[in-house]
Amino acid sequence: EELSIPGQGSRARWQLNRYVYSAGGGGAFTLRLFERAFRIKPSVEWVQVEQDFIGVTRRALKLRSPSGRTDLTAFREIELTKVKTKSFDGIGAGLELEVDTTRLGPIQSSIYATGRAYRLLGTLDQTLTASNEFGETATWNFEPERWLFRAGVGFRFRWLPEAD
Repeated sequence: EELSIPGQGSRARWQLNRYVYSAGGGGAFTLRLFERAFRIKPSVEWVQVEQDFIGVTRRALKLRSPSGRTDLTAFREIELTKVKTKSFDGIGAGLELEVDTTRLGPIQSSIYATGRAYRLLGTLDQTLTASNEFGETATWNFEPERWLFRAGVGFRFRWLPEAD
């Protein structure tokens, strides 16, 4: 059996936090085709995202030659971790396409597809550094994408009472 210390290496991870705040405004243009109302809704959009930058390095440092096959006391484990959370704002454009499907009394149903593109503002690149009491240091560099994209489809129900 060979002496081994599993789980060594370095990892840099970026993750988007759970909540994303956004707002937008624009117009709605309606046209009738095939006896249905189609709406095209272009918009200007804003988004705020919070991102976590996480750096972890684990390795074993040999202090002396091991005396046996399973003697791990000859090693000291190094674990360096750094986490930084940063918010970014972005601006962009959106487009929604909607078509009316069925009307049941005062309720109008429709289906829609939407897409949005945001360009994040400011300096996105991040560098994290962590050190321990022995002066050992790890550095992680992050270069996040400047563009964020969102897309969705759905059903909409509107209350439209008949006009007298």
